[in-house]
Amino acid sequence: MPAFDLKQSLEQLRQLFSKLQNDPSLLAELRQLGLGLLVCLAVAYGVHSLLLEPQQRKIHKQLATLQQLRSTAAGEITPILDAGRRKLNQEIMQIQEEKAVLELKKNFLNEQWRGLGDEELFTRLIMTLDSTAPVSLEGRFKKLNYLDPQIREDFIVHPIRLTGVAAFPELLSYLRYLEERPEVGIIDDLALELVPVEGYEKAGKITYSLTVGRVTPELREAK
Repeated sequence: MPAFDLKQSLEQLRQLFSKLQNDPSLLAELRQLGLGLLVCLAVAYGVHSLLLEPQQRKIHKQLATLQQLRSTAAGEITPILDAGRRKLNQEIMQIQEEKAVLELKKNFLNEQWRGLGDEELFTRLIMTLDSTAPVSLEGRFKKLNYLDPQIREDFIVHPIRLTGVAAFPELLSYLRYLEERPEVGIIDDLALELVPVEGYEKAGKITYSLTVGRVTPELREAK
């Protein structure tokens, strides 16, 4: 690599200045070029100072504020979300417990209704074949008609139309007996008619007809 010669460089600069002094047009052009360069530098500095630098400071400030907001929001939102999640889990557990309790109650009631709505037991009761019957009307029923089941709200009524003959005290005891039995769900459409007396036959017998029914729950599938 050739060594730098200071004297030679100075001599070259002196010769260049000498040429510029002897050539006014070149000197003027060089001055104009230098002035244009200074103007460009001044404009660039002004743009940077007046426009770019304030904008950069504004952007840096906004970024710092945004970062601070993110940190603050994360610190505030996380506990709120955790509390909401815990509350939701508690509500879900409570609903599940209530659902389980209702299911147990439903099964218990269904078992009770199955017992109360037992067809064989119901038939024995209305025919006074049960040992708890205060009177015996066995053999004195004229008609026993099974009617179509009826749906009432959440229950199904299985009605039977009874027709028979009995003395008034017997019929009264029989009706009270049916009213006290939980297996008898309905007593309806009672009709009474005195039996005509012939000869020396004692008066007081009544032809009666009534509708009695056992009740069972209407089991529906959960939607």
